[in-house]
Amino acid sequence: MSCNFWAKGKECGRKKTRRYLVGDRCDHHTPARVAGRPEAAPDPARSIPGLKAAYDAILEQQRIDREVFLGAELVQKLKARR
Repeated sequence: MSCNFWAKGKECGRKKTRRYLVGDRCDHHTPARVAGRPEAAPDPARSIPGLKAAYDAILEQQRIDREVFLGAELVQKLKARR
């Protein structure tokens, strides 16, 4: 893919791009850069490892809640049945 930003009657054409809602854009023609704003910093919580850690924390909290609600002994009995 190449940058599809049009200026002065022609396309930019740079090869290293990222996909945006407005199309593929190079570092020089991102929506923020074109609007004169700084680029947003990447959010580590929205990376794949960050999302996996959040998902694992939710699963662990659900396991704890289940043990508290059912009682730890009942949970152990249910696990032993499997």
